[in-house]
Amino acid sequence: MRVLVVGAGKTGAGVLRQLQKNPRITVLTLDPRERPQALEEGIIEQVDYREALTPLNLKYVLDQAQPDLIILAAATEEVNALVGRMAAASREDYGDGVVLVEPLKTSLIAGSRQVLVLLFGAVLHARARAALGPGWSPRTAPGTRLAVRGPYAYVRHPAYAGLMLMAIGSLLAHCSLAVGAAAIGLIGGLVLKARAEDRRLHERFGEPWRRWASEVPSWCPARLSRRGTRR
Repeated sequence: MRVLVVGAGKTGAGVLRQLQKNPRITVLTLDPRERPQALEEGIIEQVDYREALTPLNLKYVLDQAQPDLIILAAATEEVNALVGRMAAASREDYGDGVVLVEPLKTSLIAGSRQVLVLLFGAVLHARARAALGPGWSPRTAPGTRLAVRGPYAYVRHPAYAGLMLMAIGSLLAHCSLAVGAAAIGLIGGLVLKARAEDRRLHERFGEPWRRWASEVPSWCPARLSRRGTRR
C-alpha cells in the first residue's frame, strides 16, 4: 500500500511515525518547507516532493506517487503552504488535524477532480472550526457568540458543507451502493442537523440571527445563487 502524507510538520511527524511501524506501507511525503519537523527529528531522510499541492501540479504528483491513500496532516496555519492556491487557510489555529482522503482507484484525470473536492471540503471544514474557535460545540453553550465572519459570512453551515463535499468526493472516487448509501445518509443527517441548529440559534439570538439569515444562505453562497437564477 502506498500512502502520500501531505505535510511533514508537527502533525505530519506523528502520522509518519505511526505509518512507519507497518512494513507493508510505502510512505511518501509532500512538503514545500526547507526543514519540516519530521526531517529535523530524523523520522524521514528526505521529503519526496518539495512543492505545494496545487491544481497545476496535482495530476503530476499523483502520476508520480501513485498513492492508494492521501493523508492531509496539518494544523490550520500549515494548510495554505501545503495546498497553495487551492484554499486560503484561516490564521486562527483550531489545533492539529488529520484528514484522510479516500483511496484513488480510478484514472488520474478523474482522480484529480475527486481530490480537489475532498481537499476543498476538508479545508472548508477546518476554516469553519477555526472561525468558531472555543465556540465549536454540538450545542449552543451559554456565552456563545453568533459566528458571522470567515466562511460564515458566505454560508450559514460551512462546517457541514465541508463534510458534505468530502462525502461527495468519496462517492466520486468509489461509486458503489455502499458508499452512495453512506454519503446520502450523512448528507441527509447534516441537512436535518442544520435545520435544528437554525431553530436553536433563532431562539437564542433572535433578531441578530434573523438579519444574518436573511442575508446569508444555508449552503450556496449568495453570488453563486444569484448567478444561477439569471436568464
